[in-house]
Amino acid sequence: MESDKKIEFKKVIEYFAYAAIAIQAVFAAFWLFKNTGILQNDYVAHTYILAADSLKVDDGMGILYALLVKLLGHGVLLQIFQILLLDLSVFLFLRSLLEKRVGNMAALIIVTNPLILQAETAVSPNALALACVLTILWAAFGTSSGVKRICTAAGASLAAGFLNPDYAYLFLIAGIVYFVGDIIRNKRVKAVLAVLIVLSFAVPVLTNGLIRDDKAYGRVHRSTEFLIAQRVVWPRIYENKVLVDFWEENALGTTGSVSLIDCDRSPEKLSMEFGYRYEELTSVEDVRALYKLMYSNAFKKGFGYWGIDIVRDELLYFLAPGSTAFVFLKQLTDTSVSSGLNYLFREAPKISKIYYIFSSAVMLLLTVLYLIKGVVDIIGRKKLPGKTAAFGLMALVFLFSLYGTFICVREYDYRNVLFMVVGWLTAAIVLTERKKTVC
Repeated sequence: MESDKKIEFKKVIEYFAYAAIAIQAVFAAFWLFKNTGILQNDYVAHTYILAADSLKVDDGMGILYALLVKLLGHGVLLQIFQILLLDLSVFLFLRSLLEKRVGNMAALIIVTNPLILQAETAVSPNALALACVLTILWAAFGTSSGVKRICTAAGASLAAGFLNPDYAYLFLIAGIVYFVGDIIRNKRVKAVLAVLIVLSFAVPVLTNGLIRDDKAYGRVHRSTEFLIAQRVVWPRIYENKVLVDFWEENALGTTGSVSLIDCDRSPEKLSMEFGYRYEELTSVEDVRALYKLMYSNAFKKGFGYWGIDIVRDELLYFLAPGSTAFVFLKQLTDTSVSSGLNYLFREAPKISKIYYIFSSAVMLLLTVLYLIKGVVDIIGRKKLPGKTAAFGLMALVFLFSLYGTFICVREYDYRNVLFMVVGWLTAAIVLTERKKTVC
C-alpha cells in the first residue's frame, strides 16, 4: 500500500508537469512568433554587433561569439542557431541523468521557459555558454570511454572560455574540484584529465589576454582592485568625496573631474565613467591605488556597512530564478531585473507577463514537489539514487551564484546565472529519479 501511494504521488507530479508543458508550449510558441528577428538592443548586444565588425573585444567579451555574430549576423540565423544548440544540449544532458520519459518531461519544461527563450534570442553568449556547461555535464554523467568524455568536456570548456572569458576561470575551479574528487574516488591520477583541464583554461586565457583591448567599449579592465571596489564601495562612491578630492589634488592638481553622485546612480558608471575617466587622466596603476584606498576605507566601517549587500545579492543569485519572480512581484527597484524583463515583455506585454508568472510558478512547484518526494523517500528509508548528482548540480549553482555576486556588475541580474533555470529543477528531480543505467 505504501509503495502504491508513492507511485501515485509520482504520477500526480508527472500529470501536473505534462499539463503545464502543454500550456507553456503555447505561450512559448506565441512569444517566439512575436520576438523572432527582434533585437534586444541592450549594451551587450550593441557591443557584440560592433565587435563583429572590428573583431575587438575587451576583457569581459568573447572573441568566438563576436566571430559567430560576424558569420551569422545578429538576426534570425543567430537566434535559430542558439535555440537549436542549447535545446539539444538540454535534452542530451537530461537524458544522460534521467529515464527517457522523465528526462524529456524535464527538458520540455526547461526549453519552453521564457528566460531560456529570452537568452536564446538575445545577442549575448549566455545561451551558448550554458550549452557548453550542459555538454560538460553530459560528458561527466555519461558512460562512454573515459578519454572520449574528457575530450568532450575539454572541448566544451575551451569553447566556453572563448565565448565568455570568465567561464575559463569558472571551469578551472570546477575542473580542479572534479579532478580531486576523481582521485579520491578511483585512487589514481588521470594525467590526461589534468593536462586537458590546464589547456582548456590556459589557451583561452592567454589568447584573450593577447587580443583584448580593455577600453574598446568604454570600460576598464576588471582588475582585482576594481572588482573589490565594485563589490564593497558602490553605490556609496560619493561618501568617499574627501578621499577622492585629496587623491585628485595630488594626482591632477585639481578636483571634480568626475561626478561621484552620478556614478552612484548606475553600477556600470564605476567602470565607464569613474575608472575610465581617471585612467585617461592619470594611469591604470594610480587608479588601482585609488580603488584600494576606497575599499580599505569601506572595510574599516565594518561588515554591516559592506557585508549585508553581499549576503543579499548572494541569496538572490543562489535562489534564482525564484528570486527573480519575487523581485518582479514585489516591484523591487534596486536590481537589474526590470531592465531584463522589459525586453522579455516588450512585444506582447500582457501575455508575456502571464507567461512569465505561469512558468515561474510551474518551475517552483515542480522543484518543491520533487523535493517533497525526496523527503518522503528519506522518511521511508528508501535510498536516494541521485544524491551525488544532485550535490554536484547544487555545487555548480553555488559557484555560479558566487560569480554573479563577486564578478558581475553590481545589482542582481538573472541573465548572469542562466544555469539556475536548469540546475535547481534538475537537482530536485534527480534525487529520486536518477537513471539506473546511464548512457
